[in-house]
Amino acid sequence: MGFLDGTTIAASSNDTEWLQFDALLQGWILSTVTDEVSDLVLANSPSAHSLWTAIYKLFHDNKHARAMQLEHRFRTTVKGNRTINEYCHLLKNLADYLDDVDAPVTEHALVLQVLQGLPQDIRGQVTFLQYQTPFPTFLEVRSALLLVEQQQTDATHGAGSSTAPLIAGSGGGSPAAGGQQRQTGGPGRGYGSQSRPFNSGRGRGSSNQRQSIGI
Repeated sequence: MGFLDGTTIAASSNDTEWLQFDALLQGWILSTVTDEVSDLVLANSPSAHSLWTAIYKLFHDNKHARAMQLEHRFRTTVKGNRTINEYCHLLKNLADYLDDVDAPVTEHALVLQVLQGLPQDIRGQVTFLQYQTPFPTFLEVRSALLLVEQQQTDATHGAGSSTAPLIAGSGGGSPAAGGQQRQTGGPGRGYGSQSRPFNSGRGRGSSNQRQSIGI
């Protein structure tokens, strides 16, 4: 820390060991910021201490404006088309960013914002969470929402797969109905009585074949 806060200084202008270590720290600092930030601070920062100080001032000079921007985004973020995992991750990151600019978000406020930004179909299933005692943690709410999301996904897939047997059933009835017509137009009772099980069997066979190929 002495190199960063300026308490460790070079013994002389030719202190090779100090210069090497200071250059190493400068490289480490620059690797943690963007190229745009590097361009702003590098020219006037001959040492690790001056570089560290310049970056600190750069970020903290606009701290209040940044906090207001993050606060607005945090309060207006909704789930939208995001998955529950993406939605919760985004709000947690915004809360962490607010903490970095000295505008911390309590876990209670984070949980309430997560619930507030949910669509109505999900919010209606988890309204009870905000009335629980003790109040649920962020991770507990996230787990509950993931479960609801999975249940909705399973229900959607189940509804889609149930249409196949309905289609097969309606298709199988057509040949059987045709058999009834042949029976009515047949030349006599003997033909009609023999054709009924035959045509009925064709209808069931056709239905099974349709089911086997997923129609």
